[in-house]
Amino acid sequence: MKTQWYAILLAVVAMGAVACGDRDPGPSAETQKQADRLAQIQQRTGSDWNKLTPDDKDYLVNQLAHGSESTAKMLLGPPSHKPGKPGGQ
Repeated sequence: MKTQWYAILLAVVAMGAVACGDRDPGPSAETQKQADRLAQIQQRTGSDWNKLTPDDKDYLVNQLAHGSESTAKMLLGPPSHKPGKPGGQ
């Protein structure tokens, strides 16, 4: 009888652990703030590195990419081109 209760208790604990593990709180407030600012920069500049303000470049390189300009450029993404324009698709 004691073994059955022990098995049941283990099963309940395991089910609770699985259920709790499924809860995804989503990104932190700071991460969401960074993502929002990156999206604004991408939209305003068309993801064109040459159109970034010095403040935007500083933010991307030093705050998001931890000092790596190449990583900052990757985060910015490829420049968007309008169809029918040179270089567009």
